[in-house]
Amino acid sequence: MKTSVYCIQRHREINSRIQHYSVNQQVAGMKFDHERETELTSVPAQLETDIALKEWAILCAALASGKQTILVRKGGIAEGPDGFQPEHPTFWLFPTNFHQAETALNNDGKAFLSHPDIKSNLTPPPAEQIVLKHVGQIEQIIRLEQESLLPFLNTFQLLSPETLSNRFHYKEPGLWVMVVRIYQAQDPIVIPDSPHFTGCRSWVDLPRPYSSPQAEPVLSEEEFQDQVRKLNSVLSENAIG
Repeated sequence: MKTSVYCIQRHREINSRIQHYSVNQQVAGMKFDHERETELTSVPAQLETDIALKEWAILCAALASGKQTILVRKGGIAEGPDGFQPEHPTFWLFPTNFHQAETALNNDGKAFLSHPDIKSNLTPPPAEQIVLKHVGQIEQIIRLEQESLLPFLNTFQLLSPETLSNRFHYKEPGLWVMVVRIYQAQDPIVIPDSPHFTGCRSWVDLPRPYSSPQAEPVLSEEEFQDQVRKLNSVLSENAIG
């Protein structure tokens, strides 16, 4: 089986602040298209979206700290026969404790979870409130269909090998690996909790689009691109076919 790689090219129209997305697909072992437009992150990003991605609070904290730059997804029971689809390039991170378990983390993840600063940041918001602090933009999407590549994800994320394997084999073999650039909003967004947000699904619609003026990337351009290069390199070097 081969590994499909999708590189998202982001083109910003400065005057209207409209973002356009085009997706180029390559299916040739692990050959990557690096010809994507890169923004200078010394300029704070203006981001706006009415979509949020529900993710374990510990993984949101790892993304927010810059410790992790990828998300590994498969899908929940409420997402239909096709499972999770990486259909929204920009989204708010929606931390949740639903299904989160320390036993599902690798050793690095357990150590990260035990850090006092991280524990304090994982304190749930007041009841009936949702607090959104970070915006994500997908920079690269990888459809990983070779189980032999799973161990090479270990240094890039906090899920245990067993958790990755279980997700890989859920319903049918394969995983989505999304390389995500995370931005911290200047002011958190606080919205009322709602039954609309419940259920085992990844994407949720927010009441309206929320913007994040003056959002700052949690990693510098150099730090982020270094992580992307390392991920691409280790997967391309170890892919079969």
